[in-house]
Amino acid sequence: MRQVVVQWTGGIPGYGDARVDGRYAISRPGIEIVTDAGTVPQFENRSAYFLRVANSGPRFAAAYSSAQPDRAKEWTGSAWEDRGLSCGMNPVIYSAANGLVVVAKCVAPTGAQGWRYLDDATGQLVTAESTYAPKVGEPQIWEYTAWPDFRIGQGQTGVKVWSQPTGTKAFSFEALRATGQLRNIHARRVGNDVAITVVDYDQHLTTVTWATMGEILGITVPPPNPLCTRCGRPKADHLRVPLVGGGETAVCPRNVYAV
Repeated sequence: MRQVVVQWTGGIPGYGDARVDGRYAISRPGIEIVTDAGTVPQFENRSAYFLRVANSGPRFAAAYSSAQPDRAKEWTGSAWEDRGLSCGMNPVIYSAANGLVVVAKCVAPTGAQGWRYLDDATGQLVTAESTYAPKVGEPQIWEYTAWPDFRIGQGQTGVKVWSQPTGTKAFSFEALRATGQLRNIHARRVGNDVAITVVDYDQHLTTVTWATMGEILGITVPPPNPLCTRCGRPKADHLRVPLVGGGETAVCPRNVYAV
């Protein structure tokens, strides 16, 4: 299990997304986009909204707002290209059929909520509205990404996961807190491996966690100020690791932790 942590400032969140293969892109509003391959300048020094990484290759897309209507922009690996008008939240996502970016425009089927995730089993795009709240009898997880045996999204506070063997529980790991305003949760899965991106609105941190299903389901969220369950030492004794954008965080020396 490992993480990347990016710190950002300002009123616009540091939206991000990641793939299981290690590709990630996280916005530092008004400054740059931090990726596994280096930094990319923001389009016209503005701030990316609702960023999504392509299903393969170096591309990613986001919405950009100005005095004019929002427009979707895509980084091709070497330049920003315009992908037309966009509207609402979560307006960009990538198609499984052709790998191209799909842009929501506040009309059916997405309405103003946009897209949530790509269903791996069917290849269909799932709307955010359909996952906004749990139905009766479903796990109490909001704005979720789901597989038949696993679901992840928002709880009333913090990140919640559900699986058939464990039921619903909180999920946290190192810089990813167990409680707070943790939003814009993206998850991608390939077999037993998962990449989870979470935006922490309180601490202005965006984290990407790469883990196996076994690691996720085995996590037990400890009480406040615990000993580290991985090495048995107080977290105050952990390594101090600088964050992208300034500051630092404590990291268990048994974790491979990249920034």
